[in-house]
Amino acid sequence: MQRHDEPKILVLITIECLRYDYEHYLTKYLSQGYMTFERAYAAGPYTWASLPAIMSSTYPLMFKYGSLIDRCSISEVLSRKHYMTVCSENILLLPGIYKGFRMIVRRKYPILDLVTPFYMNRFLRRLIGKMDAVFMPYTHICSSHIPHIIHHVVTSNKINTNNFFFWFHILDTHDPYIFDEFLPHLICLLKLSRVKRTFCFRRNHIAPQKTLIKEFMNLYKHAIDKVGKDLREVLEVLNDLTEDYIVIVTGDHGEEFYEHGAFGHEGMYYKGCYITHLYEELIHVPLIIISSRHSSKHKRCNALVSHLDIMPTFLEYVGLKRYARGCIGTSLLKYFRETNISPGREYVITEATAVHFEPLFNELGSAYAIIHVNGLKYVFHPITGEAIYDLRHDPYERQKVYVEESTIKEFRGILVKHIKSKSVYEVKHKLLRKWLN
Repeated sequence: MQRHDEPKILVLITIECLRYDYEHYLTKYLSQGYMTFERAYAAGPYTWASLPAIMSSTYPLMFKYGSLIDRCSISEVLSRKHYMTVCSENILLLPGIYKGFRMIVRRKYPILDLVTPFYMNRFLRRLIGKMDAVFMPYTHICSSHIPHIIHHVVTSNKINTNNFFFWFHILDTHDPYIFDEFLPHLICLLKLSRVKRTFCFRRNHIAPQKTLIKEFMNLYKHAIDKVGKDLREVLEVLNDLTEDYIVIVTGDHGEEFYEHGAFGHEGMYYKGCYITHLYEELIHVPLIIISSRHSSKHKRCNALVSHLDIMPTFLEYVGLKRYARGCIGTSLLKYFRETNISPGREYVITEATAVHFEPLFNELGSAYAIIHVNGLKYVFHPITGEAIYDLRHDPYERQKVYVEESTIKEFRGILVKHIKSKSVYEVKHKLLRKWLN
């Protein structure tokens, strides 16, 4: 069917392990205007916690942890409203992650058709260990593929709609940083050595060495730099296809390079499990919005925002603001319209299970971080206890600060209120599905 109207294109790009303090490697190639939120926080410190929150505007510890089955996602809402919803296939075993998507794009190699059945078996994959990192670059869509996918889908004559929603989850920046390389290099000893070293780093089998840490950080920078170049090409394709688009780019979480005794994003390894960390390098992430409807100037916003605000932003952009009543977050488009806007919310909350090891999910309690608008950060962890940091004077959380008892009680009161409100949030979110029906 031939389409004549101007396409409306929504693009969500979530980038693995993207820290806020490395954002400039991503944005330095952007020539058109965009808005950066300087105080954006992930809903959780790793993918299992953050992605369900991004896609549904709900807290990670609501409903079933790490699952989208009981949540109503942005893809479901837009699919019901006759959008062509497209996502890149990934190997994340998050239940319900593909709900609402009409098209799933994957890479195909003949050899992988033999490997995949064994790889997707959870028990066998655990026996293989971190060898899954070798196969990931060849089963995932890399950032360099995004412009071609968008162009191919939007210009296809087989699709009879002008409204599109794309979600790409990019793992180019995930350790061991071997993405978008050629398949013959699969047996390269250097690559296998890198996989082995990152695995040993995570498990503390080898002591941290400054030279190795610096090597990994340089590879990480190079990966982000590459994604930044590809993002520029994405915008060039969108400008050629339509005059009505919005792109939201964020990190699903950050990455540690031994700032607090751990490598990666699982946290501190101890006796077969990972003790969750909630430090800034893990939960403070970039959040960038590029919209054809708004100013061509680069703006920076200092308001506290969260992953939970992404879904309401898309809904308001396409005129479905009434469905945002089922979201916990709020739309970010108001920051484009107003210049002297108030700081917004008073605090944001990041949460996850206290221990990151699947059989122990939700059995050893939950960990929370509350980031207040005044710069104080409160962390509660059932294993490591309470801690308060002053992010204004100590952004890297090198030392805990001691505050008045009244301040601690205030944070505890916020946490108790947050936990008690989750049942209300769940009822509110379930109404969204009824409104769609």
